[in-house]
Amino acid sequence: MISRHGWLAVASAIAFAAFAPSAAGAAAGNLGPGGRPGLAVDAQGTAYVSWIGAEPSVTSLHFCRLPRGATTCQALTLPATGTSISRPFVSIDGQVVRVLSYRYGREAPSSYSAVELFTSTDGGQKFGPPSDVGTVAFSDAVAGPGGGVSLATDAVSEGEQYQRVPTDGSAAATSNATLSTTHPYVGTVGLVDDASPLAVFADGSGNGQFRVCNACAGAKDPNDVANWSPPQDIGIAESGHLAGGRNGLFLMSSNALTGGHLVVRKYGGGSFGPSVPVPNGTGETPQSYLTQDPGGRLHALWPRIDADAIHLYYATSDDGARWTQGTLFAASEAFGGVRAAAAPDHIGLAVWEAGTGQNSQVHFLPMGPVPPTSVYTGPTRPVRISDQQASYTMVVPRGCVSPGQRFRVTLTWKRKKRKGNLFVKVRRSDFYLAAKVVKRDQRAPFVYTYRVLVTQRPGSTITVRARAFIKVRHGRPPKKSIRARIKVCG
Repeated sequence: MISRHGWLAVASAIAFAAFAPSAAGAAAGNLGPGGRPGLAVDAQGTAYVSWIGAEPSVTSLHFCRLPRGATTCQALTLPATGTSISRPFVSIDGQVVRVLSYRYGREAPSSYSAVELFTSTDGGQKFGPPSDVGTVAFSDAVAGPGGGVSLATDAVSEGEQYQRVPTDGSAAATSNATLSTTHPYVGTVGLVDDASPLAVFADGSGNGQFRVCNACAGAKDPNDVANWSPPQDIGIAESGHLAGGRNGLFLMSSNALTGGHLVVRKYGGGSFGPSVPVPNGTGETPQSYLTQDPGGRLHALWPRIDADAIHLYYATSDDGARWTQGTLFAASEAFGGVRAAAAPDHIGLAVWEAGTGQNSQVHFLPMGPVPPTSVYTGPTRPVRISDQQASYTMVVPRGCVSPGQRFRVTLTWKRKKRKGNLFVKVRRSDFYLAAKVVKRDQRAPFVYTYRVLVTQRPGSTITVRARAFIKVRHGRPPKKSIRARIKVCG
């Protein structure tokens, strides 16, 4: 039951939008050995990540709670039975954290395979023993309808299967709806509304179809295929991902099997609307992913092999039609199966598998919206230093600056009127972000426009510096540095 896509190991050069194109990004964090990570993010930005181990035979199941800004966490090994090659699903509801994992090769309980549910009632500090809740080897999932989770399969021998499994302690699901025997690949599932699951799936040529179970809650069972609409064609919809939420239900897919262009369609009125290309959305599309945060913003991620490096691209949209695209930082490393989730403020986490086989590791990096083009226009303050020859002033924002916002720093000087003064002028200014030079300006007025890292923690501070190189009438040219700390809006 392995997906026909398998894993594509590529070297990543992920560049999250930073202060300037030359600014260094943060290094990716490492959660430990394993792969196939799944995650959820709560309203405070804490990420809850689960993944399978990298053992050569029986794979373990792991969980990690990662608060926003944290660089490490203490991973738990959940008491799963059997083994798995499937990505677990994670959901968060207040202090209740749930992890679902399809396990097979079990010696007990009685069934050889099952979907196991692990529940924590203390925010992921500890989990109880698993309970069997379903039977399908799922590859995608979404919370709902009701007190359950909707599951969809990829490339199983029975065809494309859907199953709603309970998470409220009710009896395990034993039936499922076979939605297609001709389009069994890349199943993805989302919710049109709280009671209506919708599934998308494709045939071997990438031709997509969808079916919806309208008002499938209560007495209407979504595990009965008779309650689903007839299949409807979408067109080419390879590597599909559904992302539902406040702004509706969206499908991102590729329009070709061999690395075509990523497109997004919005569902409404019983069908999917016209496709909208994602800017620059070409590359290793089987590794692409789309998610919608509770604030209604779509986040799309996809890798691409470029001439200079392999990049993971990132784009955001609030309506699925107008997209803002950026590139994200990173190091050279193999990765596959990127997944992401974000909080209502649009800041979240991306996770992926780095490496292959027993050498695979689960890596993560903070994810934020592509920054707007707005420039800080609030009040400014001068930061001054002086010596016997001149005074030097760096003008910086007085108020806080928002993540993604640009702000301007200006260096000026004033020569002191003093007999025998050797000072002539400032001939150059180097602008720094922390200890890194981001611009060398040789023409007055000396100005540099910074951009706040979109993943910068609210309430934190950033340090900027201007270093003046001074021309004098004779003698060794001196240098002067001015530093300022600027607060990021909380």
